[in-house]
Amino acid sequence: MIPGLLYGILSGLILMGIGIITSAAAKRKLSMALIQGIGALLLICLWPMLPGSGMVLSGENAVAVNLLMLLAGVGNFITFLLIRQAMKSGHNGIVWSLANSALIFPFLTGILFFHVPPEAPRFAGVALIVVGIVLAGAAQKMEKTQNPGNRKWFLWALASLFSAGITQTAANIPSYLSGIERFSNLQKGLVMQIGIAVVAGLYLLFVRGRIPDSGSKTEKQAWIRQTLLLAVALAAVNGLTLCVFMYRSFDLLAKAGIGSVAYPVVLGTCIAGFFLYSLLVLREKASVPAVLSFCLTVAGIAVIAL
Repeated sequence: MIPGLLYGILSGLILMGIGIITSAAAKRKLSMALIQGIGALLLICLWPMLPGSGMVLSGENAVAVNLLMLLAGVGNFITFLLIRQAMKSGHNGIVWSLANSALIFPFLTGILFFHVPPEAPRFAGVALIVVGIVLAGAAQKMEKTQNPGNRKWFLWALASLFSAGITQTAANIPSYLSGIERFSNLQKGLVMQIGIAVVAGLYLLFVRGRIPDSGSKTEKQAWIRQTLLLAVALAAVNGLTLCVFMYRSFDLLAKAGIGSVAYPVVLGTCIAGFFLYSLLVLREKASVPAVLSFCLTVAGIAVIAL
């Protein structure tokens, strides 16, 4: 049990790195689209070197599973663009907590469409998260009086919550389909990265996010260097989580008979770690509603996932 918990905690701390990367991109005005695209391409190139990297492309529900994971990749890309936008002027700790509370969406989808038995305690978890969102809105109003530029960050954060909810739902639906046991977690992660790479390429080609036109040569070189550094860091975080820590934690805790605590450990560590990072490193002020919002969000996640 202890090794499983340690793997879960390490996974959560590593996943916290995605929040740090997104926050850094927002503060330094870097392209999150470019960071995600390069990071995904790095993982795709490394994938053939990994053991167990076979692909399931045909057979029962193969097309549906792969399309859903591609959709999850597209949703993941959009989610982090929205998180970056919210973090530009908002409370980074609250933004990260809201985006990571999106597991209420696949939970409700399972009840509404896949006949998952509704359980009162888990609805209590949803209620805790909803109250946490309301309190995050209260925190936003308090900060609005101190900095008028913060007025829209909460709306961007809510948009990232809904986008993350759609992403998690798309990634979760395959678990209800017959034949899913043929698909490795590694394949599902790879298909998500393909979705990210494709939509990032289209976004950079037709929308924006390329190297800035303004600024000196030295500034452009620094922008490129920082973007590449964060892209490599993102690839490392995703790779370590998918290939080493998170699913290893799930397997060990399942063997110990407490598999239900695996996801709360990972997600709770990720949210709590980043909230502390926002306070200690980013020096963000935490109002009483902000702290209560964080506590209720973590508690709601734990109740739903247990």
